[in-house]
Amino acid sequence: LRSDLDNANNSFQYRLLGDGAESIFTIDERTGDIYAVQKLDREERSLYILRAQVIDITTGRAVEPESEFVIRVSDINDNEPKFLDEPYEAIVPEMSPEGVIRISSKMDRELQDEYWVIIQAKDMIGQPGALSGTTSVLIKLSDVNDNKPIFKE
Repeated sequence: LRSDLDNANNSFQYRLLGDGAESIFTIDERTGDIYAVQKLDREERSLYILRAQVIDITTGRAVEPESEFVIRVSDINDNEPKFLDEPYEAIVPEMSPEGVIRISSKMDRELQDEYWVIIQAKDMIGQPGALSGTTSVLIKLSDVNDNKPIFKE
């Protein structure tokens, strides 16, 4: 921030007002440079409205009308996908047709009655810079009547 009337003779003082002034943002009183003094998080707050004043040190009066400006916090990919209710359990009838989770062959409960599957979720469609989270799912096979009775003589 700089006044066109400032001739760099240190006769002006720059002041910052508004929500976040002097706590989140600070201003160099002599140069008008504005700094963020802490990390900004768009999920906490996405917009700051600040006002600036230029004061003549000798008179204590404003040199220019107060100016208002908006700081918009841009979003970055800083929160990975999370699975909150682990462990997960699913029941699938044996001999089920292939579904959303693809299986390479029919599952037979008499051979193996449960499977552990690791699920990974990626954001940003897996593009570079994407974050991911994983969880495990225990899949238990329920029994279906798939074995014919055998009669012995």
